[in-house]
Amino acid sequence: MKRLLTLLALGTALSVNLSAQQESDPHWKIHALEEAKALPGTATVTIDGTLIHQFQPPANHALTNAKLINVSGQPFSKAFHIEILQPTHPAYLVQLISPTTCAPIQKGDNLLLVYYVRCTESKRRDQGHFAAYLQLSHEPWSGFGGFSGSPGRQWQKYYQYFLADENRPPGEMEIAFHLGQESQTLEFGGLELFNLGPNVEPSQLPHNIITYAGQEPDATWRKAAQERIERLRKGDLEIRVTTANGAPVPGAAVHVRMLRHAYQFGTFLEGATLWDNSDGATYRNTTKKLFNRVTVPLYWADWGWDNPEIRQQYWKLARWAHEQGFHIRGHNLVWPSWHNTPSWLRQFEKDPRRLQNIIHASVAERVALFRQFEFDDYDVVNELRENHEIYDILGFSEVVEWFRLTHLLDPRPKAGINEYDIIAGGGYTETEQATYEKHIRALLDQGAPLGVIGMQCHMGESLTPPEQVLAILDRFAKFGLPLQATEFDIDIADEKTQGDYMRDFLTAFFSHPATEAITQWGFWQSQHWKPRAALFRKDWSVKPNGQAYLDLVLKEWWTDVSGQTGPDGIYRVRGFCGDYAIDVSANGTSHTYPAKIGHESTTLKAAF
Repeated sequence: MKRLLTLLALGTALSVNLSAQQESDPHWKIHALEEAKALPGTATVTIDGTLIHQFQPPANHALTNAKLINVSGQPFSKAFHIEILQPTHPAYLVQLISPTTCAPIQKGDNLLLVYYVRCTESKRRDQGHFAAYLQLSHEPWSGFGGFSGSPGRQWQKYYQYFLADENRPPGEMEIAFHLGQESQTLEFGGLELFNLGPNVEPSQLPHNIITYAGQEPDATWRKAAQERIERLRKGDLEIRVTTANGAPVPGAAVHVRMLRHAYQFGTFLEGATLWDNSDGATYRNTTKKLFNRVTVPLYWADWGWDNPEIRQQYWKLARWAHEQGFHIRGHNLVWPSWHNTPSWLRQFEKDPRRLQNIIHASVAERVALFRQFEFDDYDVVNELRENHEIYDILGFSEVVEWFRLTHLLDPRPKAGINEYDIIAGGGYTETEQATYEKHIRALLDQGAPLGVIGMQCHMGESLTPPEQVLAILDRFAKFGLPLQATEFDIDIADEKTQGDYMRDFLTAFFSHPATEAITQWGFWQSQHWKPRAALFRKDWSVKPNGQAYLDLVLKEWWTDVSGQTGPDGIYRVRGFCGDYAIDVSANGTSHTYPAKIGHESTTLKAAF
């Protein structure tokens, strides 16, 4: 993530204030040492929050008031008090930055952040909101992940887990809290980042107990959602059994077996799909059992398409998905920043015409190659809000051209746009939603063949309440295009709430008339970008969130019923829309008929 360079220089008055408080916090130091002893592994301090005078508060005094305050009744005696006077866009225009790491981090290390926060005032809600990142202290601001919080009025202790995916020397990493989402007053204290080394099971670590509005079994939103599901996702099928002469056959045995949902439930395809071992076989079988849709990676980057081995893997994944009959989404054709495209591309930064031609050639190459696999959708462009360096050079009209080119080369798939932090983050995403609306409107106004709107839905500890999910979907449904949850996961350690939220998010999203697909961003812990978000553990045992998925998609929302025809030779069923096999037995003879249940009533005639 970016941050303003002005944050590196504190305002003069504030610098004088802080210079008078250059002592550490001995109270918190003792508590932090005790905390470290209670953690598994060998816990070493990696960011020392007792050096609170080294935190970098916001330098923009027109937007904030910030000061160091004394605190009583907590394990720490100093905290930062930050008043955000007005919302900012983007939210990182107001940040609180921790000291940088004081010890090296090795790939595979388990890191645990401990911190305390409260919101003493918020103009819109009873809670405040922030997003935060363990990131590089310099460009490109990448790191080990992000998280968000919605603190209440009382001091609350929070934990955040990270897995290091690369080596980093001391002084390279920091915690950056993005605070500008709301007009609010936040206070932070007691921050410490511990490195527990590589040999720690994350489930052994302390974690936050998470709740969200609408989690209650009797929450009012549930009844309306169930009514919409009954009305929107089911249809009527009439099986009429007769003799060859057309006389009704009463008492015929009928078994209505659902084979495949009309609604699309999907997953991102990982490399394990191609493994020639027992885990590979289990991965493939689980994919076929749980999903009717997959997302195939097409990343154009040094670590993606530009690597011949990865390129071959992408092609094999697409071929397997097509052979198995999945709906397929290709992700993605253009991710328009230097960080997410091949490193050699930046040499053409000053040559717009050449840059344009190279991007067109890359899009054309991949669309032409993958057209044989009959994709349903493409993410033509990914994350425009933060990835705009390339179209800043070429102009927004060039984004329109990427859509036109894709549609011209392969008119079958829907050309899609994909964005993050629209539904996630507790729903505190008004500015992100407004920007996404602006991009969608601009594409449509300029004639782009936009066919589907994607929302990533990577959920952290600020779980967006189901009613807020529905409200955001309402906002984007006005464009008249199908909506998809393109990258859904729930990265929290509280497995009970993780299971509850899987049930409730799926229910809310499935119930909305504008939606057509929900794609899990992986499902197996050993191949998941956020391992604790997986549906299955490394040993393939199912987690509560996986069980919630199975209970809904393959049980509650799955139609498998049996019965007999009445005196009129008719058996009626109301089932979920999709593909079916209908087994009919009468007069000692059995036949199986293919059928579909859709929104319109359907009659199947079976003659014996």
